[in-house]
Amino acid sequence: MFAECDELSLRVIVSVADGGLNSTDIETKTKIPASKLEGICSLLTDAKLIKQSDGVFTLCDDPNELTLYDALNRITNWQRWPSCPVDIDDHSDDLCPLHRRLENISVFVERQLRGSTVAALLSDPEHSRPLCNKLQES
Repeated sequence: MFAECDELSLRVIVSVADGGLNSTDIETKTKIPASKLEGICSLLTDAKLIKQSDGVFTLCDDPNELTLYDALNRITNWQRWPSCPVDIDDHSDDLCPLHRRLENISVFVERQLRGSTVAALLSDPEHSRPLCNKLQES
């Protein structure tokens, strides 16, 4: 449902939100190959989501305020279904059943992303920490 670039970007954002990491540590923590990580870090730097200083990447925004929606929207133009893209006259006033369902799914996903901050992911008591093995948590 999400492009690989989006998911990899979120991995990097979450990994550096807890404190600065160099590219080797990000690669190890996120399991993103170096060949892809350079491009992802460049994309996130251009989107002003992360910054690099002395070889260490950090999050630009406060993780308590940065939502997953905001992060993804800076990387990708998140779009929903305002009208039926097939351009059929009968569908001009309303979405067809297919695109209505896709729109409903998009609304749900957008709500989840808007309601999830990076900090909330890191402190979710119901689940394990993102990008951490249980042995590494202690």
